[in-house]
Amino acid sequence: MHLIPDVWPTLACALFYFVFGGAWYAGILGKQWQAGLALSPTGLEQLKKNFPMSLVMHFFSGLFTAYVIGRIVYAVNSATFMEGLVIGLWCWVGFAFTVCMNALMFENRAKSVFWINFSFYLTAYAVIGGVMAIWR
Repeated sequence: MHLIPDVWPTLACALFYFVFGGAWYAGILGKQWQAGLALSPTGLEQLKKNFPMSLVMHFFSGLFTAYVIGRIVYAVNSATFMEGLVIGLWCWVGFAFTVCMNALMFENRAKSVFWINFSFYLTAYAVIGGVMAIWR
């Protein structure tokens, strides 16, 4: 049984995660996300200073996410987009949703930040699961 995800779908999903994250946090919901973080001028400057490394880490986060979801999709032998999407949703529930809930409860952030992060991971994990299932 083939359990190791192929390189090209993994890289493609990592690129999707990276581009989608950029569009989500900088474009579509960027103003709401920044407002929800309530950064001070010093905090905003620090965020800008660390931005190049943040982008690198965001890409690797997507790469690891795609690889792990791909391993699970391959292990359960999902072969359709919908089967992979369901696996992505279960991964989201087990990993991203729980982390987002802890952040909501203990980090004293605005609920808008929770909903923005929550919906990003939901969409990204579902799409990655679907793509990894059909692109073998």
